[in-house]
Amino acid sequence: MNQLIDQFIKNTARSFINSLFFAENMTVANMLFSAFQSDSLFSSGSPVYDEFRYPDYQYIYDRTDQIYNSNETGIDCDCQSTPWCIQQAIVYDLDTATQLFSAPGIFVGCYLVEAVLQSDLRCFFDIDCLQQLINSLSLVNISVSDIILNLTASHYQEKSSLLEIVSNLMVEEWNNQTSYDNYFNICQPSVCTATYISRGNIVYIITTTIGLIGGLTKVYKFVVPIFIKIMVHVIIPCIRNKCGMNNNGKI
Repeated sequence: MNQLIDQFIKNTARSFINSLFFAENMTVANMLFSAFQSDSLFSSGSPVYDEFRYPDYQYIYDRTDQIYNSNETGIDCDCQSTPWCIQQAIVYDLDTATQLFSAPGIFVGCYLVEAVLQSDLRCFFDIDCLQQLINSLSLVNISVSDIILNLTASHYQEKSSLLEIVSNLMVEEWNNQTSYDNYFNICQPSVCTATYISRGNIVYIITTTIGLIGGLTKVYKFVVPIFIKIMVHVIIPCIRNKCGMNNNGKI
């Protein structure tokens, strides 16, 4: 039963993550354009002929791939090569274009889903980091105490990526309560069989050998007297009679 439950959990998690990656692969294969222009910059314009612009003509669209530089690797990454390019997320003041806060473990990238999956929740375990994030985003209706995470209440680590958490179906612990009576009543099997597979240890081998020898001794005690009687009363007289007939024939 436990083996069936474990297999069910693994198959469910595998099916979910396969569906997620299928959608991601379809997005990349069809080169879908991100609404945030995070994968490429989008520009348009009407064609120009002889220094005159003709607005009635169809517009020309061009895409310039975004380039990300990850602090983790220090290597430039082109969104045309892979949708998993990321770099550190930074909160800016839109009025002054100044940097307000850089939240550790939170990334931006070519696509929102891929960037989120590679991010982690380390900032949400740190009360100071979380307070700075709330202040930089001007979230006045949110309190740190309402969203702070407790590390002791989770089996995930601070730097566990959201991809790891999602791959485990965002489940902290599976609580299995198995009722064999209910299982039997629902299935109503006509025949039940059980198989127990084990490997014998040295004690088992010795006791089995002794038992086998003792059993053979009892068999010999029963078989040998019968065999001797057959030899004496049947086989030996038959041989003697046969030999006597041969001797009489020669004379």
